[in-house]
Amino acid sequence: MNNVITNTITDQSLGLDDVEPNTRYENCEIGYSNHGISLNNVEFVNCTFAQSDFRNGEFIDVKFIKTQLLSADFTEAYFIDSLFDHANVQGGNFNMAVIKKTKFLGANLRYSNFSETKLTDVDFSKSLLIDSSFQAVTLKHVVFAEANIDQIDFIDTNLKGLDLRAAEFDSLLVSPNLLRGVVISQWQSPIFAALLGINVQ
Repeated sequence: MNNVITNTITDQSLGLDDVEPNTRYENCEIGYSNHGISLNNVEFVNCTFAQSDFRNGEFIDVKFIKTQLLSADFTEAYFIDSLFDHANVQGGNFNMAVIKKTKFLGANLRYSNFSETKLTDVDFSKSLLIDSSFQAVTLKHVVFAEANIDQIDFIDTNLKGLDLRAAEFDSLLVSPNLLRGVVISQWQSPIFAALLGINVQ
């Protein structure tokens, strides 16, 4: 979905309820919402948010570009056709969210929680995901190319079909019975051998 941006607002302070569709907000301070959050075809560029509670929000074709979302709570939110481009979402909580056709490109997602999310056609390329939780996640066409996923917790997540060859990591937390079908490089095989308790000499 590529809707047209028809309006640009710069260097303003406004409430989240005042955000309009088809609009780009640059260098803005976004305040609080008094209602349920539903955003459609909006771009936030180098913005800050006073609010961190985005639970049950709906985000359709929303772009967060170089925007600050530290410790934002997106529990049970819905995302489709959205983008986090070099956004700072460290400590973000996406627990039980549904995320489709969305890209996290070069985003800071360290310590984030994606447990019990449903991820479909999601791209985490070049993002920082160290010490994040992906427990009991449903993965379908998820990309971690050049992403740092060291110490990610994949416990209770079926990794069948997940291609980790271009991801960066020294260790992961996994459920050994759900590893079948994961795609790794020969250089990563000793890491997975160690995860399975295999001593390679």
